[in-house]
Amino acid sequence: MGFISGTDGSRTIEASVSGTLSTVATIRLDQNPPFIEGRYFIPLEVTLPTDAEEKYEGTVQLSSESAALGNPIRVTITTEFVTADHIPVGISTAPVDRIVTNDNFEVVSDEVLVMVEPGAAAGTTIRQIAASTSSVIFGSSEEIGLYQLRFEGRSSADIDSMVESIAAIPGVVNTAHNFAPAAEFAETDDQYLQEWHTENRANWGLRKIEARDAWNVTTGSSNVTVGVIDQFPVDGEHEDLKSNMRRNGPYYDAPQSHATQTAGIACAVGNNGKGISGVSQICDLRSYTAKYFANLLSEMRSASTQARVVNISLGFGEKTLNTCLGVSSSGRKLDEMKRQLLAVVNFSPNTLWVAAAGNFCADANLSYPGALGALSDRVITVGATTRDDEWAPKSAYGGAVNVVAPGGVQDSGITTTNVDCLFFCVRNYTQASGTSMAAPFVTGTAALGFSGNTSVTPRQMKYCLEQGARSGGKYVTRPGDGSSRKYYIIDAHETLNCVRSGTPNWTSCERKGSGNSRTAILRWETIQAELTGYRVKVIRDTDGWTERTVDLPSPGNGGRSEIDLRISVQGDYTVRVYGLISGQESTNWAGQRLQAASATGTACMGSVASVHF
Repeated sequence: MGFISGTDGSRTIEASVSGTLSTVATIRLDQNPPFIEGRYFIPLEVTLPTDAEEKYEGTVQLSSESAALGNPIRVTITTEFVTADHIPVGISTAPVDRIVTNDNFEVVSDEVLVMVEPGAAAGTTIRQIAASTSSVIFGSSEEIGLYQLRFEGRSSADIDSMVESIAAIPGVVNTAHNFAPAAEFAETDDQYLQEWHTENRANWGLRKIEARDAWNVTTGSSNVTVGVIDQFPVDGEHEDLKSNMRRNGPYYDAPQSHATQTAGIACAVGNNGKGISGVSQICDLRSYTAKYFANLLSEMRSASTQARVVNISLGFGEKTLNTCLGVSSSGRKLDEMKRQLLAVVNFSPNTLWVAAAGNFCADANLSYPGALGALSDRVITVGATTRDDEWAPKSAYGGAVNVVAPGGVQDSGITTTNVDCLFFCVRNYTQASGTSMAAPFVTGTAALGFSGNTSVTPRQMKYCLEQGARSGGKYVTRPGDGSSRKYYIIDAHETLNCVRSGTPNWTSCERKGSGNSRTAILRWETIQAELTGYRVKVIRDTDGWTERTVDLPSPGNGGRSEIDLRISVQGDYTVRVYGLISGQESTNWAGQRLQAASATGTACMGSVASVHF
């Protein structure tokens, strides 16, 4: 319960509960937080007996030391009884005594999350599953086809087998344990103002991406519009967001923590003596509300007409944020959503989309919009790393993940802006974790890049974000997946080097000739007009010997360059290109190897295989 305090200076509040409500409800006056912005909060605790009634009604009268505080507040509590047939609204939170450790993760001991194909038949499907497995439906998020089944009295080992057996039932998309949500804590002191040279909980994410070096180049620009698409609005009244925030339309819902947290990482105001700093300390921040999947497309279209870079870290089913629950790529609904999302992206050539990969411990190609990172050159999908530079265990993975960024884990998340709204909003700072916190590091870095070079296109920016991560040289591997793939950590400074000094967008190449005389024709698109030319070096892989060096003039921003490299000595070679400014080598562009020729004698640029001349 929340209310505005009286004007008589009283600090003691009394409350009396009447009606049938008094048999189950108590007011805790001994655990009240302090006055905040002239407001007061008192928890109303409810303990229902096993034979609870369907409805409890009554009033609560609040009084100060000298007088009643307003009229009695009428309270009605309706009891929902869990059965195999009734579907409660919302996902239920489990008490601490039902949380156990299973395979190094904290899970609810007797629950299974089940995802079925959304639609009219979803309710029938889950009721049949509950009845056939002797479980009750404990919670739901019906708009995405997610249901929470409880098997009271069953052990964690029993639940392991239930996860597998339910997954085989027709109509079930996927199943998983119900993973316990990450704990959060709120702070009111200035988080970011701790010593920068010492890594701490407030700055470790910014340090990992080399933000300070990037800020020596630019801290952002109010001319770069950054959009945040989430289920609920960003809190535009937060002290660390307000001066960057611009309303782009009316908000019909209260601001929400998830959206506010992502916005803070990307664009919290810097150098204001408060709280934290976003990656881009200055931006034109806007909030877009996609409360349901149905209006995600319209919000994306709205954002694409205004924003250069848009962060999509959807808190859809915030309850599922900490679950390893994926969505099957075989589902027609998934394929249709991918198609529609891709259509919106294709019709917004001036916007870069940054998508969180997801926290469901599966291939990012099984989710949307994360899967678009492999399908579009204007969508970049972001996985998460930990403070120890390791793979975040719940992060989605695979070929759709273009880069990774700090996302943290339960006990070591990212410090960011936060809001909690009930009867009123309390604004503070918190720690949060997951790919939703990793994505805005990339969003903020892209905003810095657009402020550093206004002529960069979204396609070029994606290239620079990926190439900057590789140039930074920090990467993680995902243990246990049987591959040696390197996931490179975003590097804000190297990204800026890319967009300011130039990095090639390789467009094509071909290989001709036979015997000891071979020719590789390489073509690329330049980004930065400041470059006066290029220096191309052909380096022998075996000993690092520079076989050939060629200088070329720059065609200017957006122009295309090409070089015909004739190699007369057999061997494996890497082609390196340097940007020239006044004849001096600037940025060392990452080495590009010629891939092995196909049967037709042609080849393409790549970074995997080298060509043998």
